[in-house]
Amino acid sequence: MRPTAPHLVFPTYLHTPSAGVRLPASLPLQLVGVCYSAYFWWRYVLFAEGRRELGEQVDQLRGRLAHRVDELAEKTSEQGGRVPSTVSV
Repeated sequence: MRPTAPHLVFPTYLHTPSAGVRLPASLPLQLVGVCYSAYFWWRYVLFAEGRRELGEQVDQLRGRLAHRVDELAEKTSEQGGRVPSTVSV
């Protein structure tokens, strides 16, 4: 009878205390991403009310951004075209 290598009979990863369960280090982050994506889909995409709410939030953000850009443009023009040294966001 020919001798066999022990790792071929009983895989070495089964010798570990975790009994062969090896999870990638990024699995918790992937799980969080999948859960948040599912929540976002359920909350904002699946139903018409959620889509309407998301649209309103995006419009508000656009308005605030446009207002802030206008303020910065006015400050820049007041300073003769120079960019302000301190810009508070």
